[in-house]
Amino acid sequence: MNGAGPGSVSGRCRGSGRRRCPGGLARTGPGSAADLGRGIGLDRTTVTRRADRLERTGLLERRPDPADGRATLLALTDDGHDIVAVTRRRLAADIETSLAGWPPAEARTFARLLRRFLDEGPFAPDRDRPRHPPPDSLSAGIDRCDGVP
Repeated sequence: MNGAGPGSVSGRCRGSGRRRCPGGLARTGPGSAADLGRGIGLDRTTVTRRADRLERTGLLERRPDPADGRATLLALTDDGHDIVAVTRRRLAADIETSLAGWPPAEARTFARLLRRFLDEGPFAPDRDRPRHPPPDSLSAGIDRCDGVP
């Protein structure tokens, strides 16, 4: 992993925009800078700059677009997928720790509403996809949040 393990998230991926790019690619798979930007709320130029940095750290790679030889797709490397997984686990653990003192029924309600927000709100990558059943725990609903405020 470029000399650092997946636990080194903070040293390799600071800033919400840099978290949004890998998280967005983890949700959607390889895509153009313009498509990724639309999906995560950043313009293509900003995504391209962030992609340059992520590529230098080994978290992202550029691939030829098989549908258009002139175009390039952004894709996570194995290290990029590892960083996203670590970030998601940390976020889920932090939220579950925060909710540990809540009454169980309120925690389940929060998890259900968070899932609905992720499915239907601004982070929903595809509004036409099937809806998920409410999660039993918050961590089941955090897989698409990626720490984006």
